[in-house]
Amino acid sequence: TADKWEQMAEIKIEVVRREKEVNLAQAHTKREIQGVLRQQAELKEEKEAFAKEKEMFEEQRALSTAEMKRLQREQAELKEKEQAFLDDRARLAEEKASFAKELN
Repeated sequence: TADKWEQMAEIKIEVVRREKEVNLAQAHTKREIQGVLRQQAELKEEKEAFAKEKEMFEEQRALSTAEMKRLQREQAELKEKEQAFLDDRARLAEEKASFAKELN
């Protein structure tokens, strides 16, 4: 029976040792899971920030496109006014020449 008690004690010691190993492994796994969850939260924040930045970029691009179109319209209007001015100046020069001819 002493051998049995000794075997039981050794088994008990081995069980306790394995339980400690399991507990350490569980604690390590728990820390790893927490690390992964933290990384996921950080990635989610980065993704949200990127989405917001992308949205702002798209809005800015739309504004820039609208501004470019407005400037192109203004440029076209100015070219029309310039052509009208040049046409008026040419017409006035012709009238002046015609009037000068009539005076002579």
